[in-house]
Amino acid sequence: MRVRAARWADRGFPGTVEVELREADGTVVGIVDKAPVLDLASTPDVELPVELEIPCDVLGRGVDGDGAPSVLVRLHFEIGDDRGRTTFRVGVGDVVTRDG
Repeated sequence: MRVRAARWADRGFPGTVEVELREADGTVVGIVDKAPVLDLASTPDVELPVELEIPCDVLGRGVDGDGAPSVLVRLHFEIGDDRGRTTFRVGVGDVVTRDG
């Protein structure tokens, strides 16, 4: 799942980063987690913003309100937003597939 690491929330060790996840309806969700969990180097020298990939499971496929294809994903490592959501409907272009 492609996300954008937008800013450092805390530069102290191990560092926490706010990432932005765009849902299929265009809503941008902010998620704050530790840099190592997000697979980002845990040094405050990393220049943000930067694109990251968060591992996820695809739970289903569908269409959003505009008829565009979308994917229901659950983020790994219990990564979630401030409401505790770990499942999001996103555009198919934001999901990265790996062979094997």
